[in-house]
Amino acid sequence: MAKPDNSLSFAGSKLFQLSIYKKYGKLLDGLKQPNLDDFVLESTLFTLKNKEPNLLLVHFTDLDTQKHIYGTKSENATKAILRHEERLKRIFETASNLGYKIVILGDHGSLDVHSAISINSYLKEQKLLDYVYFKSCDGSAYIYLRREVPIGIKDKIYHSIEDFNKQSKGTIEKIFLRSDYEKLGFDKKAFLMLEPSSGYCFTEKILKII
Repeated sequence: MAKPDNSLSFAGSKLFQLSIYKKYGKLLDGLKQPNLDDFVLESTLFTLKNKEPNLLLVHFTDLDTQKHIYGTKSENATKAILRHEERLKRIFETASNLGYKIVILGDHGSLDVHSAISINSYLKEQKLLDYVYFKSCDGSAYIYLRREVPIGIKDKIYHSIEDFNKQSKGTIEKIFLRSDYEKLGFDKKAFLMLEPSSGYCFTEKILKII
């Protein structure tokens, strides 16, 4: 049987978690999938049947894991979708018989990428990291000002990103200004928001320029 993760003991009743682990811990292989979601499924069904919670939130990560490792269109991802379907079917059968209402949510989409864009490397090369810091959200990214700076510095930052995009042959699909946040809903504290072109994502790592 896999060794339990001690950090989970802070997530709720220790006695209840221990009883769940004793019943279904043999399904686990560390945090590997699909074992982890199989354990979560059995724990969910047991909780519904025996504890009758007012609200139960369940997070499955099997599909997300397979997509991250093997790609969104991989055979592994397809198999994970089928496993996910079976898990949901079992939850629906149990929950509906007990009179529960069910809501299904997805936390994000996913796209395959072949290259990561290191804006920080370019900003360092341009000696601009004293003025800004870069925050990657993988499929988008923010550039924040470290402090208020003159308009000339702001223009230099913006034009440097434009120059980077030209030099990298269009790896950035769109550069959004702070004024765009009202219609798009991104962080209004950001100076710029960047959207990568298809096949690219952002990394915060500063790579060595050869």
